[in-house]
Amino acid sequence: MLRRLNAIHSHSGLLAATTKGDSSVSFRTTAINAVSGKTHTDEFHIWMHGIVGDEFDGLDSHTIGEHIAGLNPTTRVVLHVNSPGGLAYDGISIFNAILGHPGDSVGVIEGTAGSAASLAVMACDTVRCHVGGVFHPHYSLILAIGHKHDLRNALEIVEMLDADLERLYAARSGRSLEQVREDLQGKGGDGTPFNAEQAREAGYVDEIVEVPSRMPGKNEQNEDEEPDASRRHRVEILRKRLDLISRSK
Repeated sequence: MLRRLNAIHSHSGLLAATTKGDSSVSFRTTAINAVSGKTHTDEFHIWMHGIVGDEFDGLDSHTIGEHIAGLNPTTRVVLHVNSPGGLAYDGISIFNAILGHPGDSVGVIEGTAGSAASLAVMACDTVRCHVGGVFHPHYSLILAIGHKHDLRNALEIVEMLDADLERLYAARSGRSLEQVREDLQGKGGDGTPFNAEQAREAGYVDEIVEVPSRMPGKNEQNEDEEPDASRRHRVEILRKRLDLISRSK
């Protein structure tokens, strides 16, 4: 499990939650086993389904950081992720906000955790990935315009960010720096997409959320069972037949 780390620069893109009144953020109380010594635990849910830094939708670091900072220290943060990426420094702030929260945190990859969204999940104590989900880390991206000195400076910044990323992913996964560098580079230079099983084997994911072998419908029943109405109808017919037989005698 990844514990407290110092502030680390991120690569491009991270996903966030939304404003207080938006459905992408919710707060609820859930009962837990009394054996643990607690009768309940509060959970704060964040749905990272959008582009980080989008203030119009409330997907910015200020909104999310403010929510997390106002939580009870024992509240569990549950981070639901489905994002291709977003703004780097909003992502850094959200990442550190989760790390700084004293309560438990759980990351749930429901779709894709691409680019810096994969970094956000790394802040969680436990990471789960649904079957069909994708964990896709990669090196930082940058757009630079200016004189050659500006471009050199931009390159130095990117190299600094990338070095921080390598250390972070290595610390979280237990992989060597060499392995992490290969993951961030990928075959085509845009990182490596991992499915749920591959991400767990690599150490980026702790648990896989499996698909049940059969998805029961609300109105489904056992093949050997009959609806109550049908059973009553068959019993009534049998009763009438027995009544006719007894009369004929």
